[in-house]
Amino acid sequence: MKRKLWLLAVLVLCLVFAVGILAACNGSGGSGQQTPGGEEPGISEEDGTLGLRFSLDSNQSSYSVSTYAGTSNKVTIPATHEGLPVTSIGKSAFEGDSRLTSVIIPDSVISIGDYAFEGCSGLTSITIPDSVTSIGRSAFSGCSNLTSVTIGNSVTSIGNSAFAFCAGLKSVIIPDGVTSIPYAAFSGCSKLTSVDIGNYVTSIGESAFSGCSKLTSVDIGNYVTSIGESAFSGCSKLTSVDIGNYVTSI
Repeated sequence: MKRKLWLLAVLVLCLVFAVGILAACNGSGGSGQQTPGGEEPGISEEDGTLGLRFSLDSNQSSYSVSTYAGTSNKVTIPATHEGLPVTSIGKSAFEGDSRLTSVIIPDSVISIGDYAFEGCSGLTSITIPDSVTSIGRSAFSGCSNLTSVTIGNSVTSIGNSAFAFCAGLKSVIIPDGVTSIPYAAFSGCSKLTSVDIGNYVTSIGESAFSGCSKLTSVDIGNYVTSIGESAFSGCSKLTSVDIGNYVTSI
């Protein structure tokens, strides 16, 4: 009888010990704990799409989207993160993510960094809000299925090759705030048929529209003074070009 009671006591102690260990593991989580979807704890839908990562800017008053490690092909960037505004999409933040089909950019964002969406071949449309003032180098280069781009009216700077090789892009309106269309900005946009160049563009850079083989007409703004080498090279269907009175060099 005493032996049976002793064995029972040992079994109870083992059971209590095992339950304690399980409770401790579930409570602490550990530094590497992840949710079933593969995301780190503490990132909720209130912060936008799960998997977005942010970095605190040098002024420590705003955040930048640094990378995306989620699984959704549709991304919503939040206007704020941890109580501070999200003001930029960082360099190479979504680069090469071919799964991505849509991105919603909030009005808090003022800049889109170099290579931010380069090679996002699944992206079909993008609306750049009026809050954005600059689009970086190759920001959307190689987005081969991008058919629609709305560039906000506050954009003043577009980087080299920003929309190069967006083979599905059919039309583009460049807002009045832009003063220069840089090197290869729309090079290789083989389905581009029309371009509305803003009234205050003063220069069109080298190879800006080279390889736009379906471009049929271009209305060059009143204030354009220079058109770079090979700016319209390979535009085999271009039948009409209206050049303003201030062009001094082609």
